Amino acid sequence: MMEDGLKELGPTGVFISMMATAVAGLSAAVAMQWRHANKVYGYRLAERDTLNKALTDNATANTALAHSIAERNKATTELSAAVNALTLSNKLLHERLLVTMDALVKDNDSMANVVRALSESIRTQSGIITEARNSAQQAAGNVAELKALMYSRQ
Repeated sequence: MMEDGLKELGPTGVFISMMATAVAGLSAAVAMQWRHANKVYGYRLAERDTLNKALTDNATANTALAHSIAERNKATTELSAAVNALTLSNKLLHERLLVTMDALVKDNDSMANVVRALSESIRTQSGIITEARNSAQQAAGNVAELKALMYSRQ
């Protein structure tokens, strides 16, 4: 019906018919692009959600990392204090050992002098005892001679 009316209009009808066909085609193209755009928009929403989750997970991981770094720094500080205390105690021990060593060296020197003095005393006493023994033997020999001399005169 409409085509009959457009045929009567001649070239204008043909032009209107072509325009109507073009409008219908363009409407179909726009509808198809609309559906495609909605599909792409859905993909973009899914990508956005994935990206937001990744960023949130990354922020959580960074927070955990910052916490572990703070704990590591605390442990490092405590370790540093412990090493400083150990160094100080080692210095004090070193000084005490030096003083003790000096005292031991002096004591050993004193002991050596005492041993030398005792050795000399023992040598001297041995000499005195030897002389006393020799004198006693000589006196005993003299007494024996005197006895023998006295008995021989009687």
